[in-house]
Amino acid sequence: MTGFMPEVTAIPTTEKKEYAPHKTTSVSTIVSQNAAPPPPKRLKKESSESTNDDDLVPPPSTQVPAGYYDDTVPPPSTQVPPGHWTTAAQEVIKPRGQYRNTDLPVPANSKWVKAFLSTAVLWAGSQPNPWEMSESMMVDALQDIFDVVYPGIKYKVNLNGAVFAVMQQRLSEWRSNIGSAALAIIVDFCSRIKDAPNAEVAKQLLKKYAFIYEDLDNISQEMAYLSAFILQLMATNHLIVIADHIDVPALNTDELSLEGMDGAIVLCIVALERALKFVRDNIIKVEEVLASMATGKFAVKLPMVLNKATGKMLSGCYKFSFANCHEETESYMKSISSRSNESKAAIIAHSRKLMKKSPMKAECSDDDDEESINECALICNKHSISLPTPYATDFPAAFVLLVPIMYSLIRNFYRII
Repeated sequence: MTGFMPEVTAIPTTEKKEYAPHKTTSVSTIVSQNAAPPPPKRLKKESSESTNDDDLVPPPSTQVPAGYYDDTVPPPSTQVPPGHWTTAAQEVIKPRGQYRNTDLPVPANSKWVKAFLSTAVLWAGSQPNPWEMSESMMVDALQDIFDVVYPGIKYKVNLNGAVFAVMQQRLSEWRSNIGSAALAIIVDFCSRIKDAPNAEVAKQLLKKYAFIYEDLDNISQEMAYLSAFILQLMATNHLIVIADHIDVPALNTDELSLEGMDGAIVLCIVALERALKFVRDNIIKVEEVLASMATGKFAVKLPMVLNKATGKMLSGCYKFSFANCHEETESYMKSISSRSNESKAAIIAHSRKLMKKSPMKAECSDDDDEESINECALICNKHSISLPTPYATDFPAAFVLLVPIMYSLIRNFYRII
């Protein structure tokens, strides 16, 4: 073995301080006489020696490569945002369903609730499909609103961010509240008709779409969508939500607040029709709902149906959702969108009267829809309907019990987590 292994000589100790050996893997180190010694450590120069500029090398973290500032762009850490930005918002990306108000890049205070949410709902209520809006359009709209509400904060709205996700949750609650309030209106109204079965009352209101007209005894196209049902639902579940909206010129919000609520109007109509069908078909029992209201809580128990795919009993087929209501939404939207701006402005103005707002003068015009397939898209002809007298005489007082319930729904919408 001595012929293959060079002689090991001891290296004289020159250091005063002795270091403990590092623990490593079991690898032997052999030093030969011919091996080059490790490079010596750079000794600190004494103060008496002169310092050479070549030795002043900045740490790697502060070194700037040659030509780095040639394009006059400073490093990102030192860039100054545009003049109107004072801070840059930060957020943590999460799955959409996990975002909460605490994840927002701004405080979820009254400014967020009243200014931002109100304006966003106003925009959503003007869309032709209030159930499913283009995500790219929604991102752009939310960005326009954010820039106006928070001019001093730099933030980019994106599909995976908190602002977009939380806004989607709020729009879902907005639609759900309309559906729940419609049930409350119809249940309360039917409960006040004492001389006719609830199912028959609902059947008569659905016949020839009588529930959408202002005067049940004088049905005409000019009076369409001016029923107390629709106006009350619009006032308490949409107009009150958007009451504090701000002016966003890019979205033309001032005009939308006067005559641009097609989506919201259609949601109210579809929700009322759904509620009437539930009563007509005994899907919900008015007496049971009234019993729950006596305890101070409005609750509607929907029947459960076996889902063949999951094998579970679910009530999804009765939910107020796009899957269950998209056909009716499309049909009514054809009628609403074909009406004049003055006609739509009149619907909004009459709804505002219930909020004690200034009335708006507008004239209703005829609706000449060429579609002949969907009946509810052709609500323009005069129809005759026979309804018991109490249906008309008791109608204005039918909403006294509903005000606390619907305002409770609004408070839930505005809750801050």
